[in-house]
Amino acid sequence: MTNKDILEKNGGKKIDICLMNPPYDKNLHLKFLEKVIDIGNKVISIQPSGWLTDTYANDKKSNFRKFENSILKHISKLELFDWQDASIMFGIISHQGIGIYVCDKDGGYDYSNIPYLGKVKKMIDITKTNESLAEHIEWNKVDGIRVRTQAIKNAAPSSTGGGFTKRYKENLRDKYSLMYKTHSVISKDGYDLNHPDKWWSEIGIKNKYTKKKGEPIPCSVEFNTLEEAKNFENYCKTDFFIYCMYLSKVGVHTDFSHLPWIGNVKWKGKSGEINGYKNEITDEMLYEYFKLSKEDVELIKKTLDGDNILYKK
Repeated sequence: MTNKDILEKNGGKKIDICLMNPPYDKNLHLKFLEKVIDIGNKVISIQPSGWLTDTYANDKKSNFRKFENSILKHISKLELFDWQDASIMFGIISHQGIGIYVCDKDGGYDYSNIPYLGKVKKMIDITKTNESLAEHIEWNKVDGIRVRTQAIKNAAPSSTGGGFTKRYKENLRDKYSLMYKTHSVISKDGYDLNHPDKWWSEIGIKNKYTKKKGEPIPCSVEFNTLEEAKNFENYCKTDFFIYCMYLSKVGVHTDFSHLPWIGNVKWKGKSGEINGYKNEITDEMLYEYFKLSKEDVELIKKTLDGDNILYKK
């Protein structure tokens, strides 16, 4: 049945209000919304928001551009929930951000205010123009000194509520960290650095993705020395790096191409010296090296302290 058929059955009139929760597969939810907007005076839909909040949403070939005229210009109201909050609110396992869309003929929602589309352009430029972590990630390796990275980060918190969920929501430094807070993720020839008698997969929380003893590390970075591995691990725990994760992460998967790699940087400034990962790297050094203003630094701190600029309630 086509839109024309539906309108004919309704006497040529559009439907007053359409409520929908379309299939989420790829961009199928956008195709559904595009069609329903044509036959409804008002459309209210719960569906993914990653196409709007992705770091590169504004690129010419993106869904943002593809559906700009058919969907974006018809949005009158939009409330965004990140993928973890969506899991809690709706009692589901959501792997991406969710939006509640209200669409009508006139639209009028100022979607240019979504932070990824302008307010944090400087940080986005940093993640786009510098050497990225993706160029140094190796898959299914085990030899040498390695730092294990999370290609899939905490699929979703518990949707049952409770203290853990509350703390998890409030602490963005844990929420968007590439590393574990409680233990190191360095291994040598497959064995955990702090537990030489244990295979890397025997350390940490067990789940259905945990590998058996003897199997390679799914995702890791190799280093020549233990010191470099430790400095890289601590670099990934800086506010600067976590904020880059915050900007680029719109679902459970980590996009390493958006995360800056400074392993080949040689630089000396007022706050210290960067010589790849051969020495300790601080936030102050990163702020100075990447030429962030006081306003930029304040935005990073304010956001990670809990004022989530993207998903304000």
